[in-house]
Amino acid sequence: MRDYKPPYRKEYGSSSEYKPYRKEYNSEQQPYRKDYGDRDFRFSKDKKPGEGNSMGFNRVDKRERRFKKKRMIRKKVYGTSERPRLVVFRSLKNVYGQLVDDTTKKTITTVSSRTKELQEELKILPDKSQTAKVVGKALAAKALSLNIKKVVFDRNGYLYHGRVKALADGAREGGLEF
Repeated sequence: MRDYKPPYRKEYGSSSEYKPYRKEYNSEQQPYRKDYGDRDFRFSKDKKPGEGNSMGFNRVDKRERRFKKKRMIRKKVYGTSERPRLVVFRSLKNVYGQLVDDTTKKTITTVSSRTKELQEELKILPDKSQTAKVVGKALAAKALSLNIKKVVFDRNGYLYHGRVKALADGAREGGLEF
């Protein structure tokens, strides 16, 4: 069996000449993207032309696409102490919502589908979007107890659809305005 090498390693010859993504930057020059440790991939803009092409098009990594959207959103969305930013994060199994004050760079409160108070209620729900709605209502209740009625919604680079929309609808039903 031949040794398999990913397509972007072809031009380097041997694996000793290959430099992973993290080591391509100096200590002063930090990339805007999150550092993924020693994982063996590079973003599409770091690849040479022709590497990773699919039918003539450069393939764009899902994470990179989301980070670009996230940066564009964060240029416009800013949370204050009177009107914090409601940030949504969704993983494959869980959904998380938190209120962030960007002036002091502090998280005010957090609710997720993993919080112990919600576990009994979430066990009986059939799908993840209904779980997100319950998390949104719980986040709204927690925010109202902290005298926060208005928030700015940050979808965090995700499409406003499915679980993200369900969490926002649940927060609106719970009494938050955005």
